[in-house]
Amino acid sequence: MRLIPPSLACLELLVAGRLAAVGQELGLAFHGAIWPDDAEMREGLAVHLAACEQYPRDLAWRVFLIADGRDDVVGHAGFKGAPARGGEVEIYWCVEPRWRGQGIARTTAACLCAYAFDHDAVGAITATIARRNIASQHVAAALGMQPVGGELKHGLPLWRLHRDDWRPPAWLPPAAMPDIAGAPP
Repeated sequence: MRLIPPSLACLELLVAGRLAAVGQELGLAFHGAIWPDDAEMREGLAVHLAACEQYPRDLAWRVFLIADGRDDVVGHAGFKGAPARGGEVEIYWCVEPRWRGQGIARTTAACLCAYAFDHDAVGAITATIARRNIASQHVAAALGMQPVGGELKHGLPLWRLHRDDWRPPAWLPPAAMPDIAGAPP
């Protein structure tokens, strides 16, 4: 598995649905007439694009395409912006429905936590997870994230992991961590 940060131009093409151009530029394969399959995931990419156009430095944090071993794009993940003044970043992961249940979100999220905590500016990682999204709650718990009692963000329960509590998960040997191809230091 690899995590690939697209350029701003590539993200624009992706949001416009020009999958062949994105695939050619990044050497990846998209399956289906539209990508992502999930409408909410497509909408999220447009939000990330708009934010990157307004805050170009966020591009290094916002969107990473998730590619499997055959270079098929199976989802996207990242953060909802660069570290805030208080040192928090909010993580997200989106795996296409047909590739769910294979540990992709868990592996991707662990890789992104390691990426974030490699930056001194990051003191904590948060996630907002709907109460009905049990699968994402399991991913967050596997990373060591804890629900923040009663605290909501974006109208959803907030989960948090502090830098001092981060332990790369024992279930994921370091060699299994996917590379973040082309990510800035």
